[in-house]
Formats: sequence, structure tokens, C-alpha cells
Amino acid sequence: MNLERFLEIHRRNIQDKLQEERPRTDEQKQIVVALYIAEALNHLRNNLTMEEVLGLTEIYRDYRRTSAMK
Repeated sequence: MNLERFLEIHRRNIQDKLQEERPRTDEQKQIVVALYIAEALNHLRNNLTMEEVLGLTEIYRDYRRTSAMK
């Protein structure tokens, strides 16, 4: 699977998780995203490339930046 497709799948999964959990604050939102990414990294750890790990990390950074700008 190419990196763009991989990251798009996980961004969509994160959006689904956020709709399911309905965090009320930006901090809660960051926690939901961080937990999702931690679970994904743990589940996929033996099959991930370095680019995929860095991509998941960048997704989390995007959520942190978005929250900090509010």
C-alpha cells in the first residue's frame, strides 16, 4: 500500500473515532487521536515502514497544531 493511501485510511479512521468518542475539549480530542495512533502503532509495529510511522506522527502533530491555534 502506498503511503498516501495508508495515511488517508488512518485519517478517516481517526475522524470516525472522534465522532464515536465525541471529545468536548481540544485536550480530549488530542488524547483520542494519540490513543488511536498508539493502538495503530502497537498493532502494526512489525509491519510498518519508517515512513508510515513518521506519517502517523505527523497526523498527531497536525491535531496538536490545530488545537494550539484556537
